[in-house]
Amino acid sequence: MFICRVSITMIAAASCFAQGRPLTPEEVRAFDMTIAPDGSGLPAGSGSVSAGLLVYTNKCQGCHGAGGAGKPQDRLTGGIGTLSSDKPMKTPVSFWPRATTLFDYIRRAMPIQAPGSLNNEEVYALTAYLLSVDGVVAKDAVLDAKTLPAVKMPNRDGFVSYWPVPARPQVARAAGRNGLGSASSGFVQNATYDKEPPSLPADLKPGGILIFCKTSGYRDEPAIEASNGALAAIAAEHNWPFFITENGAVMNPDQLAKFKLVIWNNASGDPLTAEQRAAFKTWVENGGSFLGIHGAGGDPVENHGHTSLADWKWYVDTLIGAQFIVHSGIVPADIHVEDRSSPIMKGLPPVWHRSEEWYAFDASPRTKPGFHILATVDESTYSPGRATMKDDHPLVWWHCVDKGHAVYSALGHAGSMYAEPLMIKLLDNAMAWGLAESGKGCPAR
Repeated sequence: MFICRVSITMIAAASCFAQGRPLTPEEVRAFDMTIAPDGSGLPAGSGSVSAGLLVYTNKCQGCHGAGGAGKPQDRLTGGIGTLSSDKPMKTPVSFWPRATTLFDYIRRAMPIQAPGSLNNEEVYALTAYLLSVDGVVAKDAVLDAKTLPAVKMPNRDGFVSYWPVPARPQVARAAGRNGLGSASSGFVQNATYDKEPPSLPADLKPGGILIFCKTSGYRDEPAIEASNGALAAIAAEHNWPFFITENGAVMNPDQLAKFKLVIWNNASGDPLTAEQRAAFKTWVENGGSFLGIHGAGGDPVENHGHTSLADWKWYVDTLIGAQFIVHSGIVPADIHVEDRSSPIMKGLPPVWHRSEEWYAFDASPRTKPGFHILATVDESTYSPGRATMKDDHPLVWWHCVDKGHAVYSALGHAGSMYAEPLMIKLLDNAMAWGLAESGKGCPAR
């Protein structure tokens, strides 16, 4: 399904090609009828299930069969509960995440022989009828601009929603720099420590997520921008409070106390003073949750003359649990999900084929007490070269740090990777897990 919003600027530009004629404002308004997921843009009117049955029988049944069962055209109903099976049945009712999308599509494109010919009451009624067939709404339901957005579709939670579209994250940066000059990636020059903590928004609710993305070593600007956006969108979808900053002075007891989960998003180098390190370490050990993403576990011992997270032994040995050594190029390979029962891996396939810059570590953390390996890469599916760990090459794991919880994922080198649905799923799961486990304590498991 494609939804187009007509731009007056684009229409006016058509005259440059001396073909056709510009649309009139009235004609533009006929196309300008986008319905947002929250119901913004829904027209006045209402429709009942019983009225929708009449509309469907007269105008739709000939193509889509009785009750939307299909033939000769596509099936419209059924399939609920089949999406994770060997034979998923993707229908508008079983697959689409929002009831407003069903209304919007019917209004624009149906019936096929006369698209756009239904009035608003008929569209509301037809939407109500189709949703009633599978019990998504009651048989006596009446839908309108207020009740339609409140309908929860069966597969609503099967998507990571980007609605409402979050504003471009306003990253709190010390001195307003990324340290790369005009380059998009490379080693940060003249890295400094931050002394003044950032100002948190006055309306920031407690118990949320701190996204920390300071780089004093290697920095990949596109990856940080994309991952910050993805993490912000996930948090917004769940209504989790969040704050993004590159200011290391946020690692102080007062401000850390406002968060349940701290994400080190591709952080690198030596970003914290001794006092800031101590505050963060205490916060984790007292029950906070940590999520490290890709570069946050990727500083080598010898960092080409630049500062390295490897200099902070507690961070590498205890929090991450393994010392990064080297990585491969970006090549495709198979990831094996080892623990499918873990909520962090929920919804991921047993074998996940994707391209990545595959990190290699000095030793597998599997050998350490209390470390739970969640996913590994199969080195037989690519050529790791010197970035090899042989038969045990872990990528994602979690463990306890005193009363706190820590999970690390080595995935996510390129900015484009943060648009992959399964990457979004992994991050969503890990964030939800970290928030849920925060403050619970961490007995031996």
